[in-house]
Amino acid sequence: SRKPPEMADSKGVLAIKQALSDPKRFTFGDIRNLESVKMLEKDSSSKMWLDLLDLFSTGTYKDFTDKKASYPKLNETEIVKLKQLTCISLACNTKELSYSTLVKNLDLKESEEAEELLTACIRAGVVKGKHNPKKGKFLVQFSQGRDISDSDLDNVSKQLANWITSCEACMEVLKTKVKQTKKLHEDQKMEEKSLSQEKDKILKMIEAKAGNRQRQSRGRKQGMEDMFRLGGIAATHAHGLAGLDV
Repeated sequence: SRKPPEMADSKGVLAIKQALSDPKRFTFGDIRNLESVKMLEKDSSSKMWLDLLDLFSTGTYKDFTDKKASYPKLNETEIVKLKQLTCISLACNTKELSYSTLVKNLDLKESEEAEELLTACIRAGVVKGKHNPKKGKFLVQFSQGRDISDSDLDNVSKQLANWITSCEACMEVLKTKVKQTKKLHEDQKMEEKSLSQEKDKILKMIEAKAGNRQRQSRGRKQGMEDMFRLGGIAATHAHGLAGLDV
């Protein structure tokens, strides 16, 4: 059987309070989607609790102080949590977070409080970085993301559209480079083929000349042998004639 709206409302408010006070919780999208929390939308008197949940999801401490009367009263634990969430948002947008910025945005009295708050965030694992007290800055190395609001979704959508356009432009550049590389490769192959043909031609010319020289050398050698042979025959004939005279 369905529970009365009053019981559902109190269960939704309890879920919100527990989530906001949980020192290990820094995102609240799943709480917003609870059926008991959704039912609070039907009760105008519970709207401030939904607004408070939305504040912790995507808002900042300054958003709270600007409309303090619109939200339920926060205890000290919840105030510290909201300041930590604000630290996360600020750290997401910069590489160097000045203590003076935190003092201004979080109603802190001095830089030491800003340093302590950041140290608590480091211990909670929501930011990473190094303190630089001399320069009054915190060097951000990592910042955990927060829940995404509707306006954030619009910005993300625009960023993704710009990224896609940039990727498409890069793809066109790459295609051009590939075509140029392919053309250079083809030209190189043609040049290598031309050089190979020229080399073969030169080798054939060298072989032809070498062959001519060998034939000429053999011809001269044969001529010499013929001369010696003819000379021997002539000498023998002359000797025979001399014998007849005797």
